[in-house]
Amino acid sequence: MNLNPEVSDVYQIHLFSDSEIAGIGVNAVGTSEISGSFIEITSTSQNSPSNGNRLSALFGCEIFVMYDDHTLSKPSQNLIILLHYL
Repeated sequence: MNLNPEVSDVYQIHLFSDSEIAGIGVNAVGTSEISGSFIEITSTSQNSPSNGNRLSALFGCEIFVMYDDHTLSKPSQNLIILLHYL
């Protein structure tokens, strides 16, 4: 991504799961100005609804991370990453 090499980028991402389709929106922050790596710490709960940085996800369901990558050409800008909640 690296839109400005002087500043760490912030990426808006959407997290959702098989059991919580609406999901939550969070900001992933670049680990340094030029790393290209982003981090966001989010907790999961099987007993509480999604709220803030907590995603409701049942044991064994799949968790998805979706974001727009503006460095790719259209129509490939919407990327979805699949995680398994164990």
